[in-house]
Amino acid sequence: KWKTKLATTMSSSGHWMFLNKKTGMWELQSHNTPAIIRHLNEVTNSSTDIPPHVMEKIGSELKPTLHSHNLYYDFLTYDTSALTWDAKHRQNREGLYCYCMGPGVWYKQMLQCINCKQWFHQACVSCVPKPMLCGEDNIFVCSVCNLGEEHFSLRTLSDRDVLHLAMYHVVMTRYHGDILLPVCLRMNILPLLQVWDEARYRDLQVWTLAQTASCHPGLFAPGAKHRNTTLYRLLVDEPPSYPEDSTPT
Repeated sequence: KWKTKLATTMSSSGHWMFLNKKTGMWELQSHNTPAIIRHLNEVTNSSTDIPPHVMEKIGSELKPTLHSHNLYYDFLTYDTSALTWDAKHRQNREGLYCYCMGPGVWYKQMLQCINCKQWFHQACVSCVPKPMLCGEDNIFVCSVCNLGEEHFSLRTLSDRDVLHLAMYHVVMTRYHGDILLPVCLRMNILPLLQVWDEARYRDLQVWTLAQTASCHPGLFAPGAKHRNTTLYRLLVDEPPSYPEDSTPT
């Protein structure tokens, strides 16, 4: 009971706590500092390794991410049904997201639980095998809805959707959302995809990307030539459309 009281106290002070059932120890959500975690473990007469920082560089586009391996949460410290969402359920007026109750931007490496529809930071979940592109959406069920460990599975995307997603990522990270600026397939898209999914795109050629773009004139528009490759513009300011999912059985 005293541990539960301690958790409640720490939560009310802004430090989100959870019980790691695999180690039996109280731990803090990954956004908190290692010093606080060490202090907490001293109080509870236990010791544990702080979850490691996993530095994964995906070209110059993706940022380092923090993974909390083998950890999951039993509950959220706020009522998701009380949040006020926009029409597309991408942002809420209260600015509460994820296990950590922190702010978030839906397209910046966040996952939407297909059950409760809440958004979670990639840095706060433990199931994502690699950094995500902006606007990427995969099948995810949070640990609260799944009553245990999170569920995660990658979507199978067509060549058109992969190019669309990569161009959207470049536009949002390099061009601050300005879709009027052209993207170089050779310099921007090819290396990004080869690092994002090396097994699938190791032998990808620029002409393949150009062929995909030319087959979908309503989505990609050719521009000027640059170093013997055509620049393309993305004609929509949205990531690819993804199908509605039901909770996996």
